[in-house]
Amino acid sequence: MKTRMLLAAMVGGVLLFSACEKEPVVNDQEPKSSMDIKMTDAPANYDALLLSVSKAEVYHEGNGWVELAANGEAFNVLELNNGQNKKIAHSTTLDAGVYTKVRLEFKNEVYLTTMASVGMFGTQSAGTFVLAWQGSNTIEIEIDEQLTAGGHAEVILDFDAAKSVIEDAGNYYIKPVIRYVKNLDTGIDGQLEGSTQGMVIVNNGEMEASATFSSNGAFKLTGLNTGAYQVRIDYLAQVNGNLEYKQKTIDGVIVSEGQITHMGVISLE
Repeated sequence: MKTRMLLAAMVGGVLLFSACEKEPVVNDQEPKSSMDIKMTDAPANYDALLLSVSKAEVYHEGNGWVELAANGEAFNVLELNNGQNKKIAHSTTLDAGVYTKVRLEFKNEVYLTTMASVGMFGTQSAGTFVLAWQGSNTIEIEIDEQLTAGGHAEVILDFDAAKSVIEDAGNYYIKPVIRYVKNLDTGIDGQLEGSTQGMVIVNNGEMEASATFSSNGAFKLTGLNTGAYQVRIDYLAQVNGNLEYKQKTIDGVIVSEGQITHMGVISLE
């Protein structure tokens, strides 16, 4: 009897152990991908342009619109020049695939500050203005981003403040003009000798981009298409004790895929 009870207990123990042993967990889900949306700016003749993004979405081919986390902070877009940018939205839970559009919803409150000046851009009075929207405050921008499983993408959007702010009879309006910057590692940089007030405009017949000088005369333009560019430098110079508008043009500046063309120090004499 004891032998039978012991055998039964042993069998029961084996069965109990087998029942408690867990099946191996197989995770067949792909790891999620991440994306940051960042904004940079083309220059404009204003002191500050404050705006904020309340909602950001990206369009996944197959899944449709997916919302990202927008930070909602007000920022001065005019500070985002010469390679500077600001993250305005992000996500770490995106599916792999092709993303073809970004949709941004801006908050209604947009503030423009101008400083009194007489210079190469003309005469301007000082003031702070609340800008009215001309059209919708929701903007769609076409992009081309391929996210792999577990991968990461940075989407750079160039806000053209000069074209986005509209002045009409002393009233200011906002209608954002934004372009997708595909190749951050393709562009032109250099440093100007002799002036720190002005603008560099590059044009290859198909696209145009611009940047202001930093305090030491440096400039950088990225996201350019490949090709031969004309580089035009508009600047103020002292002539016989007076400030005068001047211009210098350099033709045939070659931009190649994946390279920054270094123009070095450019004399404005």
